[in-house]
Amino acid sequence: MPVTKWQKKSEKQKLSLKTRLGPLYGKLLDYQRKGVKYLRKRKGKALLADEPGLGKTIQVLAWLKLYPRRKSIIVVPASLKWNWGDEIDKWTPEKKYIILSGLTPQRISFKYDIVILNYDILHAWVKALKRWGPSVIIADEAHYLKNSKAKRTKAFIKVRAICKYFIALTGTPIVNAPVEFFRVINMVQPGRFPSFWYFVQRYCGAKHNGFGWDFRGSSNEEELYDILTKEGIMLRRLKKDVKKDLPSVSRAVIYLSGDKTQDIDIDTNTIGLAEVESAKQSCIDLKMPYAKEWISDFLESGEKLVVFVHHRKTTKYLKKYFPFAKVIDGSVTGSKRQEIVRTFQNDPSCKLLIGNIKAAGVGLTLTAASNCLFLELPWTPAELKQATDRLCRIGQTVPVTVWFLLVKDSIETKIMKMLDGKNKILSKVLDGTVLSKADLLESMKEE
Repeated sequence: MPVTKWQKKSEKQKLSLKTRLGPLYGKLLDYQRKGVKYLRKRKGKALLADEPGLGKTIQVLAWLKLYPRRKSIIVVPASLKWNWGDEIDKWTPEKKYIILSGLTPQRISFKYDIVILNYDILHAWVKALKRWGPSVIIADEAHYLKNSKAKRTKAFIKVRAICKYFIALTGTPIVNAPVEFFRVINMVQPGRFPSFWYFVQRYCGAKHNGFGWDFRGSSNEEELYDILTKEGIMLRRLKKDVKKDLPSVSRAVIYLSGDKTQDIDIDTNTIGLAEVESAKQSCIDLKMPYAKEWISDFLESGEKLVVFVHHRKTTKYLKKYFPFAKVIDGSVTGSKRQEIVRTFQNDPSCKLLIGNIKAAGVGLTLTAASNCLFLELPWTPAELKQATDRLCRIGQTVPVTVWFLLVKDSIETKIMKMLDGKNKILSKVLDGTVLSKADLLESMKEE
């Protein structure tokens, strides 16, 4: 009896996740495989809310790999556009993608499998995206869609309307600010809640303050959480839930790129210490607006964060935008330093610590946080390890994620490569030798 098209399709659908993902399957951690199965079971309509650092990006890319003919739009904060491109290159290099910039739309070639663009320019590209004909739209940091009156949200809803599949990504607990996620939940599962008014009355502690309605509260949190999780609308895992699958320390590099990066690169054949410092400072000036955005997004998750910096100028900039942050630098002495550490360790409301790499990188215990961000790179691998070890000490109960925000193809990426990739450097670190600035400089010249 001949095999029908329907039978062929049915057999293909029965292929295991392992077979269809190929080598990528073996690189996924167990909970990440479960995440891909969840997305498949939900038929591409889901809210993936894993804690930051658990790899939401790779889970989505693995799901996209299962369906090679689905054209996909990925909408992200501006600071993450190039990072998504790097992740695609790393995990699914067969996918052809384009990163859009600017407010002047152009025709998008049908040769691309994935289009990446940021929320701020989405409204200008709506017509071009519709002509391109996507079937999947992915919202990274989905809380960017919390304001229904915002231009970005209105544009997103227009594009979502022509896409069969929608996946929202966020590390922010929905139960903390339910009203911010009504639009997202409604796009994942339209009609689950009768109306916006019903939702805010039931879950947002809606109250009239004499001037108007205030929906910023929360109510019936357990009921909402049960609906989201038991009905499969949302999947959320914490580090403490999957720590057996995680290494004790993992690293995540976020690359920024743009037209200005070429202006701050330098020739490593004629490099000197003054030139290195100048180029490093130029990188900081370029990426600080993105750093502000990234830190703000991270703090939405409710997790504590340690930010390591090198220059006073960087600390001053961060303190301007995060006045509530605690700071440990060379000007903070003994007893005051310990007082700040105690507050960070014991006060749940103290979420952000800005630490100078030298001043806060030794002798302190900062295990209340399981995430740290390096905005500036130290000179030696030893300094990098010492700073990271502030979080990786006795008392740390969950794996630590070390984040790096770097300007792509700049002096920063060269330094990072020297710190991490050169056999000569690594062997010296393993032998316990402390590297000097001159050592690093020579390694750059040798590259």
